[in-house]
Amino acid sequence: MKNLKFLLVLATVAFLTVSCSNNQEKTLFTTVMKTDKGDIRGIKLNSSPEEVKKIEGQKPDSTADGYLAYFINVPSKQAHLTIEYNFDNRGLYSADINVKVKGDSTKSLSTIDTLQKKIRKLLTKKYGPPVELSPVTLIWNFKSESGSSASAQLLNNSEVEGTGSLEIFVQTEVE
Repeated sequence: MKNLKFLLVLATVAFLTVSCSNNQEKTLFTTVMKTDKGDIRGIKLNSSPEEVKKIEGQKPDSTADGYLAYFINVPSKQAHLTIEYNFDNRGLYSADINVKVKGDSTKSLSTIDTLQKKIRKLLTKKYGPPVELSPVTLIWNFKSESGSSASAQLLNNSEVEGTGSLEIFVQTEVE
């Protein structure tokens, strides 16, 4: 009976270890977009810096008056994200997310292409069909969750930079 209990405990620990290690690996898409809630990354435009910090769930890497920045490495994808939030007296008015993928250009370009398709699908689902400004630039005009007129721009900078590079820029419209 003791052997059976020991084997049961051992099997449970092994199962939990495997489950947890598989859940720790986030996809690049999940890291970049975080969630489909809010206007971007679970955050509503016009949110306060405190609300953004709470949703980001970690201390900003850089701060200034009206500015927060986060630098996130995704080692498994050889990627780096820079997320910059800008605030005025009404709250968050812009979020700029830059994704850079290191490595040989074929692999990094493929990674960015896949990421771009997933983000396009998500933003189209949320905001409707985009306007194609160029083959590498898409824009969505929408009403933010806080009621402001806003836009989201998806720009693939890979050709210009010679490696996988994507930018997502969301902002309230100046009224």
